[in-house]
Amino acid sequence: MLEIKLQGLKSVLQRNLSMIRQFESNPTGIPGLGAGLGGIPADQRAKMLDQLKVRSEDMSEEYKENRLQLARLKRQIARDSKALDQPPTETDPTSLNRRIESLESKVDQILQILSKEPR
Repeated sequence: MLEIKLQGLKSVLQRNLSMIRQFESNPTGIPGLGAGLGGIPADQRAKMLDQLKVRSEDMSEEYKENRLQLARLKRQIARDSKALDQPPTETDPTSLNRRIESLESKVDQILQILSKEPR
């Protein structure tokens, strides 16, 4: 899910950077965006460019944060899978809990048998 979000952000960022380059290289407007946009007034173009840059910077930050989060998750998964590959030891809390549950189950069975037997 996070990888899909990263791909989407990357794609939008690339489009934004392309638009910024077109804005900066073409003082009369951006060709290819529509018939009426060729003569955008300079103040409007400057405002649009500023908005595009701010939006791109925000998205870049979000992209960086998501990449970090994805890297952390991948490291955690690697650590967890490595821990699962190792045989449990007697001092391992999970192993000890399983043994305790098993013993409790056996004690319950013994108590049930004893409660059914006449004295």
